[in-house]
Amino acid sequence: MRPRRLPAAWLLGLAGYAIGLVLSTALDLPSGPVIVWVLVALVTIPVFVAGDGAEDLLQDVSGIAPGRVSEHQKAAVFALVWAEAAGLCALYGLWARRRWRAYPRWMAAALLVLGLLLGSVMARTAYLGGQIRHEEARSGWRPPSAERPSP
Repeated sequence: MRPRRLPAAWLLGLAGYAIGLVLSTALDLPSGPVIVWVLVALVTIPVFVAGDGAEDLLQDVSGIAPGRVSEHQKAAVFALVWAEAAGLCALYGLWARRRWRAYPRWMAAALLVLGLLLGSVMARTAYLGGQIRHEEARSGWRPPSAERPSP
């Protein structure tokens, strides 16, 4: 990730957390993180869909290996499935909380497991996405030897 994108990623994360806090206060819910899980599931959909447009743009770029794009796309589908599973689990928890005034006992453990799994799946997807364009992220890459001009 480029240094200028890191603050944007932090701001996006903070904004999601703030939205969860505001919604949990406005809806009188005891826990904002459950709402944030639902928001993560919703945001993952347009991010995944945007990947098709990016793939179309990369078709004419030299130095892009189609195999790397395909591998990243498969990992993105896997990440999308797990993000939506976590979102559905959280959405069920919100519904159960509203109906029975309590979260299901299993929900905290399920969201913890799904969160750890989703974090690793998303990290792998991002790593594979970085390998599409960045040669230095590929295994076996060596920096070009710097030749000094003779005086």
